[in-house]
Amino acid sequence: MQVPPIPVSRSVAGRLSVVGGALVLALVATNLHVAMDAGGVAAGLREAAREARAAVPAPGTPEEATARDLPGLRQAADRLAGLAESAETTRRLHAGITMASLLAGLGVLLLGRRLLRRIGRLTASMLTLAAGDTAGEVPFRGEEDEVGRLADTLAVFRRQAEHTRSSEANLSVALENMVEGIMMLSPDRRVVLHNQKWATMHRLPRRDCRGMLLEEVLAHHRHVQGWPAEAIAGLRTRLQEIAGSGGAGVIDLDLPDRVAHTMTVAVLPDGNMLISIEDVSERRAAAARIFHLAHHDSLTDLPNRALFQERLAAAVEAAAEDHAAGITLLLCDLDRFKQVNDTYGHPAGDELLRQAARRMRETMRRTDILARLGGDEFAVIHLGGEDPTEAHALAARLVQALRKPFDLLGNKVCIGASVGVAAAPADAASPVELMKRADLALYAAKQRGRNTHVVYDATMAQALEERRLIEVAMRRALFAGEFALAYQPQVDLRSRRIIGFEALARWTHPERGVVSPEIFIPIAEESGLIVELGEWVLRRACADAAPWDPAITVAVNVSSQQFHEERFLATVREALEDSGLPPGRLELEVTESAMLHDSEKMLAVLNSLRAMGVRLSMDDFGTGYCALNYLQKFPFDKIKIDQSFVRNLGSKEESDAIVRAVASLGVSLGIKTIAEGIETQDQADLVLDAACGEGQGYLFSRPVPVGMVPELLAAQREAHPA
Repeated sequence: MQVPPIPVSRSVAGRLSVVGGALVLALVATNLHVAMDAGGVAAGLREAAREARAAVPAPGTPEEATARDLPGLRQAADRLAGLAESAETTRRLHAGITMASLLAGLGVLLLGRRLLRRIGRLTASMLTLAAGDTAGEVPFRGEEDEVGRLADTLAVFRRQAEHTRSSEANLSVALENMVEGIMMLSPDRRVVLHNQKWATMHRLPRRDCRGMLLEEVLAHHRHVQGWPAEAIAGLRTRLQEIAGSGGAGVIDLDLPDRVAHTMTVAVLPDGNMLISIEDVSERRAAAARIFHLAHHDSLTDLPNRALFQERLAAAVEAAAEDHAAGITLLLCDLDRFKQVNDTYGHPAGDELLRQAARRMRETMRRTDILARLGGDEFAVIHLGGEDPTEAHALAARLVQALRKPFDLLGNKVCIGASVGVAAAPADAASPVELMKRADLALYAAKQRGRNTHVVYDATMAQALEERRLIEVAMRRALFAGEFALAYQPQVDLRSRRIIGFEALARWTHPERGVVSPEIFIPIAEESGLIVELGEWVLRRACADAAPWDPAITVAVNVSSQQFHEERFLATVREALEDSGLPPGRLELEVTESAMLHDSEKMLAVLNSLRAMGVRLSMDDFGTGYCALNYLQKFPFDKIKIDQSFVRNLGSKEESDAIVRAVASLGVSLGIKTIAEGIETQDQADLVLDAACGEGQGYLFSRPVPVGMVPELLAAQREAHPA
């Protein structure tokens, strides 16, 4: 920045120089006047001295003799001459002083002019610094005089100014690049500082809003941005509270259109109020999304187990405080979901879950809470007070809604559901106990054949304890040799000749006596004991059948858990080798449900068994979804028609049609069919008329101990000699 030169007459240094010159001139004039006066005095005194000497008679003259005071006259003339000499000396002194003053004055004038130029340059540098230009250099730095020291001081000020200017520039850049809007209010509540972010956030009409009153800003929020009056009033109150406390605080503002701001307010020591404003709308939305994802099932968008447990705990606590706010918990499992998922694939299984969730929502009130706990498990919190009637009706509606067919990617599928019901505080006082009670009721619903709902009662806990005791006893029985095998004959329906036996596990407990397979087999499957029990049955059956007639086969049931054991194929091979039973005489019965678990692996295991020479039979045909699908993928040796269809032959047209269709399918595919559960001759005739060639049931023989098998075979040889 260019600064115009400073006129000398207007500068302090110029004025000092003029005053100094004037003083020198005055001193010269004074001394000159004194010298002139002294010269005049000296001239007069010299003239008086000459006259006085002229008046003294010369020696030897008459006048000398007559003079009365000749010595005094001579002394006066001498004194006048001395005074004249002193006056002359004074004149000369003042003439010298005058000359010296004149020379000194000229020197002062010359020095003053040089000093004036230096001070003028220094002054110009100071004015440049004052104008904000810190780039220039300060002259005369380092010189050993007052001007040099003044220049050094000015250089320090310049460096400080440069640092301050740099800091202010950095601060300005920082303010303008902050994600928050920054605004400072003065003690009289005027805007004294803000960044552009603040103005933009609030859609203020001008870029520089300094000088605006806080009330003007609030009015803009209310009338231009549409902030609710309650939000404005709350903001004003909080600002007043923080200002009164002289401290700091945070203000959260929830605004229309899902806009959210967080204001951080701090009162500064000088009374100014610094406010930072952050738009946290996206953060709030993201946090809400994260919370939703963390607490909801991604497939059905229902609350997940974590959120369900929170809401259940709150509901149980409310019910404990007020019985009128009692709740009912419904646990719901989809029946046969695993089979559907494995048969039609995971996309179909996912769609089934979504459709089931929609149907369940449609049967409930808006106040009820539906959650997916995982897999095919759902739960409902019914806020229905102490009267359980409405909750029981809801359970019935759920079962009915889920019983209807589902359209899964073009396939009509029926699954059904089992529901367990328990209430709080009637049945339990804590969320954990309530879950246990409802789970007991759910287990009872499955035990009753599924596709139904069961309400908890106290006897269910006893049943659960009984189940636990049976499981413990089974583990001991496997080692104690309490299990045995019974064999039920399988016959050719035309000749009534025994063609094989099915091995059936039997358990005689030392205290309980005979325990029904309908009791211990489901417990074995649920506890995993079925793997150990199944291996024992396989090895025992092979060993028992080895000495029988070479034409007689032995059929052994294999659970899905056994098929998925890594050593299953090795176990079959070892059982055959250890017993000496030819592989062609062993027939393994595979249920449809077993075929649905990891179907590709199942096919690989079946092919390996076929390669060994073992026969394979599909058990309980027609009760699941995969029968026809697997008959296409794998050629079974035999199809076993489930006894539920045989039992209703002659009484239900549907059963007659199914038996005929299955038998006909077997003939067309070249697969033998066998009907189980034949108890009457009419049933045997109907099965034979349907083209089913083999049968099994009480009509022919009950299961017999292994020791009676040779007797049955001997009696058959006598009745039908070769």
